[in-house]
Amino acid sequence: WFLVLKKQKLFVTESCTGPAEGFSVQLASSGNSSKLEGELLQKMLDKQVDGIILEPTRSAFPNPNVNTYRSLLDKKFPLVTIHSSYRDIDIPTVALNDKKAGAMACNHLLDLGHTEIGAILKADDLQGHKRYEGILEAHENRKLIFNDKNVYWYTTEDISNFSNMEDALIQRLSHCSAVICYNDQIAIEYERILLEKDISIPEEQSIVSIDNSKLAPLAPVPLTSIESPIQMIGIEAGKKLLDQIHGQQVAKSTLFEPKLVKRMSSTVFVPDKRQSSEVF
Repeated sequence: WFLVLKKQKLFVTESCTGPAEGFSVQLASSGNSSKLEGELLQKMLDKQVDGIILEPTRSAFPNPNVNTYRSLLDKKFPLVTIHSSYRDIDIPTVALNDKKAGAMACNHLLDLGHTEIGAILKADDLQGHKRYEGILEAHENRKLIFNDKNVYWYTTEDISNFSNMEDALIQRLSHCSAVICYNDQIAIEYERILLEKDISIPEEQSIVSIDNSKLAPLAPVPLTSIESPIQMIGIEAGKKLLDQIHGQQVAKSTLFEPKLVKRMSSTVFVPDKRQSSEVF
């Protein structure tokens, strides 16, 4: 995703206007394609936009547009990334502290007595890798060893065919007493799979998600989820971009602290019954 600021007119079709300081605001989607991202980026620069906020495409993978971004930074072109960043490019970033979010989700389950914890994480975005780092750190801090075979990695393209992954997910994670999901969307799909297999939540398997979106309380079993302050991330990114446009120095990265919101999808582990029915 790109959000573009430009004085007066903008060039992309899906436009919305914003009153802030006489800038118009424009949205464009890369469709999770690095190739299209590069094409859109060049088109924006040809139209002499004043600044760009972007959500990196496939941020965990090498990006073919790195030289363009580096050239823009050398020219001090106003640029901000949200939710993630590219590993080898020092662009100002506004995001959830994903490592802490992963650790918080894991610590919640460890506090409930779970030791065989699984995870469903996104492979092509850096957020998934950082959340995994948090899961590992939570185990390390308690002198525990996380079983890396308990992770199911998926990519953006897999989401539309999630039902095709049912057997693989069950085979990989059915022995776990709890599972951490990359986000609420994935958690709800996973809940559906478990319930169709007559696996009760949270009695047989607890679930913790990340995002705490509007979907979380509407899940078949309302989700315990780590809150990501989407609105605050957007506000802070806009401030950073405007400060750069006005020639001010900005902090390279702003990370928001996660917050655990407890609902009905997680509960205490009881060895002889898998889990109790009491929700914490």
